[in-house]
Amino acid sequence: MTSVAYGASPPLPGWARTVWVLVTGWIAGAVVVGALYVAAVLAGAIGSNGSFAKPGVLNQWPYPDNGWWSLGANLSAILLVVLIATVATAWAMRGTFARFSETHLLLVLLFTGWLPFVAAGPPGGTFGFLLAVVLVRVWVARTDDHLPRRAALACSAVLVAVVASYGLLHPLWSTDAFASGTPSRSKLLIAVHNSARVPVTVERLDGGPLFVSAASPRGVRISAGADSLFALKWAPHACANVLTELRIRYRILGITFSEPLRARPSRVRRCR
Repeated sequence: MTSVAYGASPPLPGWARTVWVLVTGWIAGAVVVGALYVAAVLAGAIGSNGSFAKPGVLNQWPYPDNGWWSLGANLSAILLVVLIATVATAWAMRGTFARFSETHLLLVLLFTGWLPFVAAGPPGGTFGFLLAVVLVRVWVARTDDHLPRRAALACSAVLVAVVASYGLLHPLWSTDAFASGTPSRSKLLIAVHNSARVPVTVERLDGGPLFVSAASPRGVRISAGADSLFALKWAPHACANVLTELRIRYRILGITFSEPLRARPSRVRRCR
């Protein structure tokens, strides 16, 4: 019989040190993500949604749900955030942990960081963080592997391209919605902002069954970074807390698109 002697597992840092390393890595990742977000806003790829709608767990952030393309853009944004957080946390763990698996770390950050926080808010995020501390010690630090740097860079470039391609061609965001006119002839004025760095031509704004007819502006041109007001006439006895059936048709760079437009009426009689 032949016996093989395995080396003892390297000692793990203390619990407090593990917490500090994770916090340091997440802060570094948040700085990078914040810088990318600001760059996307300045480039016109991401705007501001005036509906204050809670994002979905895997969709509706940073863009409203608008089919497969928006789903792909939202998933790409989430995966990019998790990938950046993984690289930043791995950077913080070097020198403290003798070995760790970056692949396992990426999965831990996805399932204990993003998902619990979006699904349950701050309590979910707190629970996810505590779970991440445990998993880093009992699972991530038990093996040793690294994400291929070239593959990670290529993946990041693809994710950025998917997000940018959608965001730059879907630049219209609602900023406010408020009532105008007399009670018998009440209209809803919707402020639409063009976050793109090129002009957009709006062809139609449809409000759904809450309104008598759609707004057909006949080619209203919204300049780059500008706002425009569109009026919709309420149907009799209609009311709304959040407008979820608005749909806007527009043309940008010679291409026509149609997408949902979320808005929360700020100065309108709400439904009870």
